[in-house]
Amino acid sequence: MSDIKATLDIKEWNSTLETIKKNIRNPFELLQAAYGTLGYKNIIEHFNNESGPEGAWKKRSVATNRMYQMLGKKNARYSPNNKILHLTGLLRQSITPTSTKRFDSNSILIFSNVRYSGKHDRGEEGMPKRSFMWFSENVKSMMAELISKNVLGKK
Repeated sequence: MSDIKATLDIKEWNSTLETIKKNIRNPFELLQAAYGTLGYKNIIEHFNNESGPEGAWKKRSVATNRMYQMLGKKNARYSPNNKILHLTGLLRQSITPTSTKRFDSNSILIFSNVRYSGKHDRGEEGMPKRSFMWFSENVKSMMAELISKNVLGKK
């Protein structure tokens, strides 16, 4: 047996464990804070950058651009130069820092209340898939760090 020894006693960790227990009583608030400060901005970036986890969103079809040109003569919002998924602004505006609800005891649901949001995000009913409801790996790491700091009571 070596003459160098180290001991580890759970009592040494009690303070840290108590801090964790106290700070994790309401995971909903932790998750909501992480989403509201970092996740929300990330989703909005997807609209601004017109990109999903697979890369750039599919461009509008020639037929859609032609329709926008015709309609744009009467209504300026129909411009082929407008960003994709920005026609009325409702979809982008439906996602806010507080558009969350408790999903279960350990998770939150982030949502858009615009009825066609899922069709665009998942590419349903003939619409091209233009995913906007996702988090980049960098933002996931930043949210995890934010939650860890809060759970450990570090500023």
